[in-house]
Amino acid sequence: MKFFNKRNVIILSILTIFIVLDQIIKIGVRSTYDTVGPKNFWGNTINYVYVENPGAFLSLGANLPDWARFFIFSVLVSVGLGFVLWHLFKSTEMSKISTHALSLIMAGGIGNLIDRIFRGTVTDFLVMGIGEIRTGVFNLADFIIVIGSLMLVWEQIQISRAKKKNS
Repeated sequence: MKFFNKRNVIILSILTIFIVLDQIIKIGVRSTYDTVGPKNFWGNTINYVYVENPGAFLSLGANLPDWARFFIFSVLVSVGLGFVLWHLFKSTEMSKISTHALSLIMAGGIGNLIDRIFRGTVTDFLVMGIGEIRTGVFNLADFIIVIGSLMLVWEQIQISRAKKKNS
């Protein structure tokens, strides 16, 4: 099987598009936030803020020593992403939904890993919510990781429903 088949080109396209877009947006946020400042949109439903997050999701691990954060969030995450990427290209039995979902998750993971390796922190800039119910601060990479994860959950629900229907 040659590497540049249709499936692998789609995977590479998803990875490239979302990693590049994520990095361009983060560069824009870092370079313009001082002049733009925080903004609220759609009746405070979306807030534009700027945070350099040294931890993971919701700043988990932000208070760890630098060496521990580097080991966990750069070294271990690199190994995990490498394994998933290898599996993504190697597995030919994976459904299209799973392939696209894992590609999105990988793109988000790589986008945030680039920040960690080259900046030591991840640039976050969006908060969403209604009233007192708010998300944590996140970025495009986080968003596409969530979308990919939801796609995997949705696919598993569909598989379970189909199995129940056929039983």
